[in-house]
Amino acid sequence: MPKYTDPKKAEKVMRAAGVIPLEPFKTAATKWKCKCKKCKKIVYPAYNTVNSQNTNPCRNCAALEMGARRRAKSEKANIAILKKAHFVPLEEFPGNSKPWKVQCLKCKKESSPHLSSVKNGSSCAYCAGVKVDEADVRSYFKKAGYLPIGPYPGAKKKWKAKHKPCGKIVYPQYSKVKQGRGCAVCSGNAKIYDTEARKLFLKNHLKPLEPFVNSQEPWKSECLKCGKTVSPKYTKVKARGHQCSYCAGSKVDESDAITLVKKNGFRPLEPYPGSNSKWLSVCLVCRHRVEIRYDSIKAGFGCKYCTGKEIHPDDAKASILKRGYQPLSRYPGATNPWAVKCVVCKREQQVKMHSVRSTRGCVYCARRKLDLKEVAKRLEFLEFKPLEKFKNARAPWKIKCLRCNHIIYPTWDSMNKANRNRGCGYCVRVKVDIKDVNKLMRKLKLKPLVKYPGGKTSWKCKCLKCGNIVYPQYTDLTQGQGGCSNCAEYGINYTERGYLYLISNPHLGAHKIGIANLNSQKKTSDRVYKHKKQGWKIYNTKNFITAKRAYDVEQKLLYWLRVEVNLEVYLSDHQMPQGGWTETVDASEIDLPTIWAKVEELSKVKR
Repeated sequence: MPKYTDPKKAEKVMRAAGVIPLEPFKTAATKWKCKCKKCKKIVYPAYNTVNSQNTNPCRNCAALEMGARRRAKSEKANIAILKKAHFVPLEEFPGNSKPWKVQCLKCKKESSPHLSSVKNGSSCAYCAGVKVDEADVRSYFKKAGYLPIGPYPGAKKKWKAKHKPCGKIVYPQYSKVKQGRGCAVCSGNAKIYDTEARKLFLKNHLKPLEPFVNSQEPWKSECLKCGKTVSPKYTKVKARGHQCSYCAGSKVDESDAITLVKKNGFRPLEPYPGSNSKWLSVCLVCRHRVEIRYDSIKAGFGCKYCTGKEIHPDDAKASILKRGYQPLSRYPGATNPWAVKCVVCKREQQVKMHSVRSTRGCVYCARRKLDLKEVAKRLEFLEFKPLEKFKNARAPWKIKCLRCNHIIYPTWDSMNKANRNRGCGYCVRVKVDIKDVNKLMRKLKLKPLVKYPGGKTSWKCKCLKCGNIVYPQYTDLTQGQGGCSNCAEYGINYTERGYLYLISNPHLGAHKIGIANLNSQKKTSDRVYKHKKQGWKIYNTKNFITAKRAYDVEQKLLYWLRVEVNLEVYLSDHQMPQGGWTETVDASEIDLPTIWAKVEELSKVKR
């Protein structure tokens, strides 16, 4: 039984942690709708998590605080990295993924590099020439004889300027002026002669094969490096040097392309279409036809079927048959649903073929998906009537029990557990109706002094027969105990000596723990004697000074079995007419030595 939590105390703790509850308190483990005081967002923390771990209930605020603390720890080290790269920070460290405003100690200019770039060796963009300051560009233009007009447009854009020597308005580019190009008006675009052009081409390993026309026309030539025929322009050769598209890799000869793809395990089925066009070929490994690209093969990519990026329709069909499905349509691709039919349950469904190595079969046969017809049959078997539509297997479902007429909220998982389902909690006495509780208490002449605490919690009552204050448990009362040990002629006297016993019944396949008084005067009052008559065998017993001490150990052992080991009550009251069925467990789930070892451990623990 979970420990009771005061709702007012819970609300006080949540407000102290920084959130305002927006709904009444339910339980300590239930998510509680709240509003964060700081970021005003709606959050759903559980009270036990906030109370035990002293954490911030708002994940957003907790993440921001953690990020700030993490950045603060590394800020000194990061500033040292900046100083090593000749930078001085102008703001606090914003994080690795954000630009950091700094000033270069060399050029005194401001920039915003990422810390990761500085760690990798990047320096000031202005000092490295990657960026250009407008004042520097204006100074450079003035040295070259230009007077700029208007703002600086960029290195590769034309900038209106006046050339001092000729006094004309021209539009030079900074990148070209930096390369040494002069004024277009002053240069006069002088004519280039054939001998001069040939001399330049031969200097750059190109042998012209036809007369020179002009600087803007392609000139058919032979590359002296690779021996292939190319047609570069004079202007490009003069500006950039050797211009061979084959040597640069921008063009590929068909024979070279065929040699490369054969070397990588492909046999072409059609002429070479181009480096970035689809090329029908056969993979020499899987023997499937595949469309490849020369650029991809050169970059190291292989067959899409061999690498598992795509699945061939033949392989997909073989795999789906192996998984127990019969295809109802052609293979649509890995990302599209495929209509199939399970050969076992004959249900039609949609599956996706992500991998031929997948072994996942029918979701209905594996019980990963529910058939509403099966749900209806199960409800009819349990004598349940649904009062709302089915949501999912783990959501509470409002249902009426047709045997006891109680409204219950079980989940489908709890109703469908193999060999562990108990049906309605009221029918099997796991849950109680307060009206039935009060009726039993009046029958036993017991007057409750506090609210009903639960079936397995001691309940402070007054015996109306003898006037004593007693502390019975409701579950014990339902099994035939009178509630008052002073008035009872038989039963357990918690002040006298007692013992804890562990018994087993091979026919029922169950183990049971219990307690009793030592030296019982009547065999009919001895609990173990009653169980022996029903076929139970004693595994071991342990004596205690008082039956109360034996009871405490029994309760701790039951908590361990139910909560930590997750074993439910195995037998029902119909299988154990002598009582004690609530302390039973499935013998196939746990053995007797393991249970008894826990008894010895709990017996040594000091209270």
